[in-house]
Amino acid sequence: MCLNHLRKVGESVSRIAKEISMKTYNALFPFVRCRKLPPVMSLAHWGIFSGVFLVASMAYALDPLPAETYMLDLIEAHEGQLRSEFVRNDVLLFAARKKAEDMAAREYFSHQDPDGFGMNFTISMAGYGHNYSKARSANNIESIGARHQNGLSGKVAADIVFNAWMESPGHRTHVLGTQDFFAKQNYVAVGYAFDPQGPHGWSSHYFSFLSAPPDEDAALSPVSEWLFTTLTLPQMENGDPDADGVGNLLEYALNTDPLSKSTAPKLQTRYLPETHSLQLDYPLNGNLHPSLKWAVYSTVWIDFPFWNQESTFDMGTPMIFPVDRIPAKYFKIDLIRETDPEKNPF
Repeated sequence: MCLNHLRKVGESVSRIAKEISMKTYNALFPFVRCRKLPPVMSLAHWGIFSGVFLVASMAYALDPLPAETYMLDLIEAHEGQLRSEFVRNDVLLFAARKKAEDMAAREYFSHQDPDGFGMNFTISMAGYGHNYSKARSANNIESIGARHQNGLSGKVAADIVFNAWMESPGHRTHVLGTQDFFAKQNYVAVGYAFDPQGPHGWSSHYFSFLSAPPDEDAALSPVSEWLFTTLTLPQMENGDPDADGVGNLLEYALNTDPLSKSTAPKLQTRYLPETHSLQLDYPLNGNLHPSLKWAVYSTVWIDFPFWNQESTFDMGTPMIFPVDRIPAKYFKIDLIRETDPEKNPF
């Protein structure tokens, strides 16, 4: 494609873009409008549960609570435990404790939370990768237990809940891994929460036991901490609850409020004549957590109802495309994580 042709394409697109309302423009993720290309362009047992811009690649440490450690020791040490390995994982601990705390805070006892979310979705949002369904209600990994009784310590409550699990065939199968499906789920955690004024006036102890297939890369990150501190699961699922065209993870990177409309910087592009390529640049300062990746979407017409995902790029990797491979005239970008449920790129 010669440069003159590229200029004509850019000028044509520029004329089209001027006819697009700002309302439509702002409803999109930050995208680039191509103008002249060279040289610079402004462009109940198992199965269901339920920022700040931080320059950090270091995983968070999460200390288990005494009741969590005690319950997990009971599970691992039981003579019927058939898991060949028993790997305690901080991301699962984070998610399990969030579930137990949510049951205590909203006074429910169910594998699905009141919004209909199960644990498969939740551990994905916490940063744990798996190949199970990520539908909002799906669960293949959780057993829950609760004890409503005044005067109990967390350890005594754990004994009671554990014994109840052992007397329930379904829970026992999951907790002890007596079926191959669960035996392969050898990354584990227990979450615990205590409510001194639970349902009907009794103090309440809540437990969530999680087991999942290994994810050796799973580590707590400031991204997960920010998501669960700032947003609810429905808002995480929505991806852009304030409907300002800036996705939640991009709000995190920009240090903007994901629940209040804000304006994001425009995507910049450069034409690289030596390789006949386009390079997309976004003005973020500092390094983001390596779990985040750039996703680039494109379309030929701005009002076309679907955007194609062209590629993903790791943090620190230049976003470069050969011009001949990209027929699109419009681009938009967002930050994604591989563990998140897929979202429609609209």
